Amino acid sequence: MIIRNLLKAVSPSRIKTSVSAGKNDTVTSTAIDTIDFGAALFRVTFGAIVSGGTGTVKLQHSSDNGSSDAFADIAGSGYAYTDADATKMVLIDVDRPTKRYIQVVVVRNNDQNATIDSIDATLYQPTYTPIASYAASVASAKTLGNAYSGAA
Repeated sequence: MIIRNLLKAVSPSRIKTSVSAGKNDTVTSTAIDTIDFGAALFRVTFGAIVSGGTGTVKLQHSSDNGSSDAFADIAGSGYAYTDADATKMVLIDVDRPTKRYIQVVVVRNNDQNATIDSIDATLYQPTYTPIASYAASVASAKTLGNAYSGAA
């Protein structure tokens, strides 16, 4: 299948805004509802991580957003980050989620600060296209066909 217009096939959203430098804590994103989508790409963008800083990034899922089915770790989703990952992204792609809701958990270990610039999710493989609307975190979504030089 050729996708000629990606914006009609995805639903991007920011599920956690920037989190200032911190240590010895856990940062949890808002859970994303994967209903009507076959896959989700999660992106954790780090800012500065002080020398020696470590921690983990992982995904958790629940069938009812934690109401009676508590969020549980998704097997294989963990990534151990270090200070070498400063200003980089951690990408975790989930194909065919087995539970409806997914959240990102970042554990910041030891006494070294780590900054999280954002945590984003992009739902794709929609049941219905085009996607009717975007999350509130999207200010503008444009599609350009045959992009020519000229006034923006």
